[in-house]
Amino acid sequence: MATLHLRSFFAWSASLLSWWPILDASSGPKLVVGFPSSLGTILPPLVRSDIIPTRDLVDGHRIPLTGIGMCCRETARGDPATQSIVEYLELGGRHIDTAVLYQNHEEIGRGMQQWMQSKLDEPGGGAGVEQNQELVKNLRRQLFLTSKIWSDKFGYENTYRTVKKSLLELQTEYLDLVLLHVSGEQGFNGDKDPSCVDIASDGRPDWELCRHASWAALEVLKDEGFIRSIGVSNWDVPKIERLHRHSKHRVAVNQLELHPWYPQREMLDFANQQKIVLTAYGSMGSTRLSKQIVTQHVFQQLAEQVGRNITSGQILLRWAVQKGVVVIPGTANPKHMQENLDLFSFSLSDDQMAFLDSIADTNEAMHLYNHRPDLIL
Repeated sequence: MATLHLRSFFAWSASLLSWWPILDASSGPKLVVGFPSSLGTILPPLVRSDIIPTRDLVDGHRIPLTGIGMCCRETARGDPATQSIVEYLELGGRHIDTAVLYQNHEEIGRGMQQWMQSKLDEPGGGAGVEQNQELVKNLRRQLFLTSKIWSDKFGYENTYRTVKKSLLELQTEYLDLVLLHVSGEQGFNGDKDPSCVDIASDGRPDWELCRHASWAALEVLKDEGFIRSIGVSNWDVPKIERLHRHSKHRVAVNQLELHPWYPQREMLDFANQQKIVLTAYGSMGSTRLSKQIVTQHVFQQLAEQVGRNITSGQILLRWAVQKGVVVIPGTANPKHMQENLDLFSFSLSDDQMAFLDSIADTNEAMHLYNHRPDLIL
């Protein structure tokens, strides 16, 4: 990858600690101590599952409201990544978010296979080849697996081949969701595809053409049953609107940076109107930045008000899911995995939500990667 190296990204992100904003607890609406309202008051409407609530997608499929993000930390590669997947699934998590860029498809695939095999080995598990095959299918149906295609794989044939390769690496017959990871030339390393090169521009890709060609490939893969739902990541409203003018299938999900310092209000309104589900990354900062956020006194105070051993991180995640936004915090710590799954035994009051909403009005908007488009993940 010409413009992005994960190892250098880890080192660079550590330097950002000094500029992450410190929230003034005196700003915005005052918090009111009290018991949170019930889950039933959350909007947009949620659909309960046996494990965690889900959101309906525009194509009729459902996406769990919380998942595990497998990006941008050392434990998201190699054996630690495989172990993380096994532990997360054992705890009841079912939503896994990865990408071609993260280079960990094989590790995730092994983790899913190990978890499935453990279920087959349990007393009362599969007994015989046919029963085992049916049980494996049922276990796979419980999971929601997302991957993303970076712009160096844009173009019809390029995107189609990349998805088929991802299926092999992940050891799965289908992906629940595939996103176009970015909208432009971030990460482009010179790969060309006949379906997305504008000869008039001296052989450089026409990114509008590239996006639409890749989307057409995803639509075919969806129709063929290799993908359940398709969407985008880090796209703005105009690009989605232009795509919808020519697409067969509509965008089901847009994954993007979203947190109280950058609440994406315009996109959230647009998504609700268009029945697009938003997935938030960076809910607690990032691997290197999260301690700067969750240790701020105001969030600790808010967590104490909610009670029940709630953490500052859960407050930030709950703020998002209470807006109907999917969250995908990344961790290799089983304790934190459990906390990230346990977002639905409490909710935030109107005053608490208003306080968190006010952060963007009383503090400068901040981005995890300091407006570096080549570091969008």
